[in-house]
Amino acid sequence: MIIPALDLIDGTVVRLHQGDYGQQRDYGGDPLPRLQAYAAQGAEVLHGRSDRGEGSGETPNPAAEIAGRRG
Repeated sequence: MIIPALDLIDGTVVRLHQGDYGQQRDYGGDPLPRLQAYAAQGAEVLHGRSDRGEGSGETPNPAAEIAGRRG
């Protein structure tokens, strides 16, 4: 089983290269289109992670962030 991952940093969808905050690719501020794309490709499970930036010490809830954006 392949489990897609969704990383949110400061509210932006990103991909970290090998977990390196200095090497991140920005996918925009709305995670819903990416989630829908994963679902359309057959994903039934998702690994979500959210951060407020390197070393912030906060542990936000990515599911709540995404749900809050849907209105």
